[in-house]
Amino acid sequence: MATIYLIDGHTNPIANSQINDVQFTDVNDQVPLTDNFPIRIGDQLSIDEPSSYSDLLAKKGLALLADFPGFATILFDDLTDATGISAANSTSFVSGSRQTVGLSGPGTGSDSRLQTVATALGSTPTQFVLVWEAFQVVYNEDPKTGRLTRSYQDGTDASIEAEVSFNNGSTFITGVQSGVMTDILVADQGSTGIIRLQDSSDSITTPTYFNSLALIY
Repeated sequence: MATIYLIDGHTNPIANSQINDVQFTDVNDQVPLTDNFPIRIGDQLSIDEPSSYSDLLAKKGLALLADFPGFATILFDDLTDATGISAANSTSFVSGSRQTVGLSGPGTGSDSRLQTVATALGSTPTQFVLVWEAFQVVYNEDPKTGRLTRSYQDGTDASIEAEVSFNNGSTFITGVQSGVMTDILVADQGSTGIIRLQDSSDSITTPTYFNSLALIY
């Protein structure tokens, strides 16, 4: 289960956006978006009532770090836009603002991959946890009006393949699972992080978006 904060989708700058509604969702539930975009807070996270959209994002990052005792640092990307994504090293991906960064659907002709820009970590980690949150936007026809409506639905991690580099891309740790602690071998250690998310299984039937991406170490 999760809490979905619905954020006004028309405010500029985005940082000034209002929280219009709060919905609670279970597996396979759909949350109507109307003119909003979603921010997901997993049930395992504990946050105080946010005073604003910016406050919500700040509290989400801190709550993710607190969810993994023993780790001191988090590299958190709210994926509100694609500024943290390396377009040159990504393929067949979706790029936009207001939670529209993700992997493309079928018919792309190649693997769909998102790769982050290289980021200095400030230390040389020996263990880490990667957390991502996939979701889909589902379109349904209103039987009364014939209009299409947009809804949020939690995605699945089953087809997502994740890799992390700590040495600026010299080597990548493969088979990384969301929310699972992973040891970093000496040969893979370093202080510059890169994350890859991809799907090469042809299992995506609609774009898969990501609500946030966090490297905890």
